[in-house]
Amino acid sequence: MIGFVAALALLGLAIALIPVRFTRAVRRGLRDPEFRSLFGLVVLTLAAGTAFYWDVEEWSLLDSFYFSAITLATVGYGDFVPTTPGGKLFTV
Repeated sequence: MIGFVAALALLGLAIALIPVRFTRAVRRGLRDPEFRSLFGLVVLTLAAGTAFYWDVEEWSLLDSFYFSAITLATVGYGDFVPTTPGGKLFTV
């Protein structure tokens, strides 16, 4: 029983520390000009894609952001598909 409680406590600690370590890594990375440029480009691409799909495909903001992120990561689950000609051309 003690082993289970200890494992659960360690899991909780790990889950609590992941956002802290991620935030520190991004802050450290933002000091590097190359990382800062790439980070800005990713944010700009996600924002432009989200705004485009929200306007042209009339998806919700969450669905538009999700599709933009999945497309940028080249995963392409296929659960959302652009239906307008403009949306299809923009996606290509």
